[in-house]
Amino acid sequence: MIHLLLWHHISHAAAFEQNPLGGIWGSPALKSPHAAWWNPAMLPAHRTSLVLGGGIQMGQLNVEAPQNSQRYTGIGPMAHFGAVTQISRIRLGFSSGIPYALSGQSQSKPDYFLNSARIAIASHNLAIATALQKWTFGFGTNIYQASWQSSLRSDGLYDYAQSIRATGLQPSYTDAQLMQEAYAIDIDIDGQDHAVGFGFGLAYQSETWRFGLAGNLAPTLNMSGQTVLTFYCPPESDPMARENAQDLGLCTQKYTGQGRHLLPLPHRFHVAAHHQKSERQTVWLAIGTVRWERYQDFELILSDFTEDPESQSFIEKPRPWARNLNPSYWIQLGTDHQFSNWISHFRIGMDSPSVPKEAMNPNNSDSLSISSMGGISHRVAMQEHQKWTIGIAANVSYRLPRQIDTSLFSLSVDEPVLESRYRWPNAEGRYTGYVAGLEAYIRYTPTSSPL
Repeated sequence: MIHLLLWHHISHAAAFEQNPLGGIWGSPALKSPHAAWWNPAMLPAHRTSLVLGGGIQMGQLNVEAPQNSQRYTGIGPMAHFGAVTQISRIRLGFSSGIPYALSGQSQSKPDYFLNSARIAIASHNLAIATALQKWTFGFGTNIYQASWQSSLRSDGLYDYAQSIRATGLQPSYTDAQLMQEAYAIDIDIDGQDHAVGFGFGLAYQSETWRFGLAGNLAPTLNMSGQTVLTFYCPPESDPMARENAQDLGLCTQKYTGQGRHLLPLPHRFHVAAHHQKSERQTVWLAIGTVRWERYQDFELILSDFTEDPESQSFIEKPRPWARNLNPSYWIQLGTDHQFSNWISHFRIGMDSPSVPKEAMNPNNSDSLSISSMGGISHRVAMQEHQKWTIGIAANVSYRLPRQIDTSLFSLSVDEPVLESRYRWPNAEGRYTGYVAGLEAYIRYTPTSSPL
C-alpha cells in the first residue's frame, strides 16, 4: 500500500491541488483578504480586516484492477492567512497559502509509479484595488515558492535495448521483463524554484448585487536541484544487457548529479455573481476554468553525473513522462446565513476532469468531482465598528468512478506509442477516491455585518 495524500478540491485537476486557497473564504465571489488571490477587485473596503485558518486534509485514491489493485491514502496540514487595509481610496491586500501540494510515502515494495513525494507550491499574493463609482479595478502579484522532493522507479529495459541495438546486436525481450527490478532505475529528485505570476480583477457593485471577473496568469517553474539515479544489474540470464551495464559502469551503482524539470502552473479564469438577499443572507455563484493544458510532459533533464562520454549518453538522456492534460472547468454555489451571533456557510461544487482516459494512471489521475463545504462561525466580541469571529469548516470532494480500459502508457518492449516519451505501467482499472478536510479559523472585520 502507498500512503499518498492527493490534495485537491475545487479546480483540483490532476490530483495536484489542495483545498481552495482561503478555505471557507476561498472563492472569487467573496469579499475577503483572500481576494488578493481570487479577484483583487473583491478586496474589502473600509479599514483593516484579516483572516487566519489552519487544519488537516486527508485523501484516498483507489485503483481496482484484475491483477494489481492499489490504494493510496494520506493526511497532511493546510494553512492560510490574509489581511487587507485601506489608504484613502486605495485598498491593499495580502494573502498566503498553498494552492498546490502533494505528499506521501510508500509503505511497500517500490513500483513504477510515484513511491514518495513531498511537493508544496506556496503562493504569496500582493494586491491593490481602487473604486470608481460602482466599479472596482484590481491588480495583483503572485509570488510562488516551490519545493519538490520525490522518488519514482523508471523502466530501464527499453534504454538497455536501445544501447545494445546501437552496437549492431538485436536483443529480444518480453513485456514481463519490463517489470523486473534488475532493469529498473530508481530516481530521487530534489528541486526548488520561485517565480512571479500576475492577477487581475474587475467588479461591479449595486445595492444588492455584485459581479466579478478575474484571472491569474501563472509562470513556469524551473525546478532544479540534486538528483540521484540508482541502477541495478541485469540478470545473468540476459548476458547482452548485463555486459552492456557493466561496460557502462552501471551495475549496482548510484550516481549523483543535477536534475531539472519545467513545471508550468495553470492559468486560471473565473466569473462570479453575489446577491445580498437580506441583511442576514447572501447567495452566490462562481464559474471558472483552470488551464491545465500547459502541463503536457514531466521531462527530467540531467547533467553532471559522469564525465565518461558513453556512460553520459545513457545516464543523462532526457527522460520525459507524458501528462497530456486538458483544461478543467468548475462551478460552485454558496450561501451564508446569519442567525443571532452565529453565521452558517455552505458551498457545493462540481469539477470536470483534466486528464484524458488514455493518460490516466495513479500519478496522473482525475475524475469528475462533486464537492461540498460547510462551516459555522460565532461572533466572540463586537463593538460598533469591529468584530471578531471564530469558526470551523469541513469539506469533502468525492471523485466519481472512472473506468479505464485502454492506456497509451502501458509499458511495452515495442517502440513507444508516443515516440520519445516514456511510458507508465498498465494503468487500467476502476478509479475512485475522495478528499476531506477540517479547518478552524479566526476572522476580524471592521464592519458590523458578518456577511
